[in-house]
Amino acid sequence: MVDNNCYFNFKIYCMKWISLLPFCFCILLANCEKDNGFSFGDPQTDLKTDTIYKANSDGLLYIYFFGNTNGMSLSLYAENNPEPQTEIAKIIWHGSITHPIKKNTYWRIDINYTLPESKVLELEIKWIPIND
Repeated sequence: MVDNNCYFNFKIYCMKWISLLPFCFCILLANCEKDNGFSFGDPQTDLKTDTIYKANSDGLLYIYFFGNTNGMSLSLYAENNPEPQTEIAKIIWHGSITHPIKKNTYWRIDINYTLPESKVLELEIKWIPIND
């Protein structure tokens, strides 16, 4: 059954995939007068490693990481403690993560340099809030 008080939007999000080609997905959002759905807020891209953030809403955290050596890794820590110590995801050398984060969760991203010549070739961090 279609509700005549609703209209639909498409939002397209593009992210880098391990192959370095853009990976895009489309999300169909229903906007109804009753406002019983959710929507995605504008992505935040000015995020840094070694910084603790607190999620002000539920959301998705997207991370793309590419290091120059096999020994490098990136770790995502998250928990309700203001100094998160629980590792919930890890990328070794290169890859991407899209991870849900609940409202009021503290999170941080650390990069582990194992060799003197280790360096980050590419890093992208996006926070996509979910508005309810």
